[in-house]
Amino acid sequence: MDRLHIFGSSGAVGRFLLARLRVEQRVAIAYSHRSSVYAYIAGDTIQWRQLDLWRDADASSATTIISAGPLDAFTSWLARVDTPDLRRVVALSSMSVEAKRVSLDPYERDLAARLHGAEQHLRDTCSARSIEWTILRPTLIWGAARDRSLTSLYRFGRRYGFVPVPNTAGGLRQPVHAADVADACRSALSCPASAGTLISLGGGERLSAAEMWLRVAKAADARNLRVPHWLLRMGSNTLRPTLQRWHNDQVAECATAMTLPNWQPRSFLPMRADFVDPQ
Repeated sequence: MDRLHIFGSSGAVGRFLLARLRVEQRVAIAYSHRSSVYAYIAGDTIQWRQLDLWRDADASSATTIISAGPLDAFTSWLARVDTPDLRRVVALSSMSVEAKRVSLDPYERDLAARLHGAEQHLRDTCSARSIEWTILRPTLIWGAARDRSLTSLYRFGRRYGFVPVPNTAGGLRQPVHAADVADACRSALSCPASAGTLISLGGGERLSAAEMWLRVAKAADARNLRVPHWLLRMGSNTLRPTLQRWHNDQVAECATAMTLPNWQPRSFLPMRADFVDPQ
């Protein structure tokens, strides 16, 4: 009997994943380190449990796991917990492994190193236990009001009525909606060919960094104010790391992702609802 367990259920991707599973009437157990703020999504077929992946040892009866939360916490749990029936894992990492590897921000470089180490740890652990694994690396995730860049920009626009946008186009971006990442998790789980692969996930459109910000301003019903890049970079602590990478392309090679059954990511056309957390 398949026993599907979902980790990171209250996160950006997790709540969309639970909503999909609820529609399908899929039996699963949802875990989160937070209280069940999204328990209303679960329905009759999904149980909700609180779990600290760094300390607890629950969920050991799983046969299949989707990890939609922090990868380092999940790999720590998997390495120390006996999971005799576990046969399949789909886990989220991030394209930050590449994009932030050479960042000027030491925190971002450390994040990239920790993600890379967690990916390797997961592959090693799964290989030692004959567990099939798939690691998904999404680009910037939007649509769940959890990211630190686009959502911050949106909230600034709502508060002040304008959004400052650098007067240079910047590099290419390929943001991917949280619901599309959830669909990729489900698709990878049902696709035997995805086992043993690391898959990059990008949205359905590549656009310049400036155009991405302009569309956020439109969603916020705010004016856009074109500002010299160097001036904006000096004045914004929240967006400084993003502005440091302004001219770098941050896109995904999605050839492998597009082989996932029925996976078609949407273009970046944000609306107000995409920046409002329902909790």
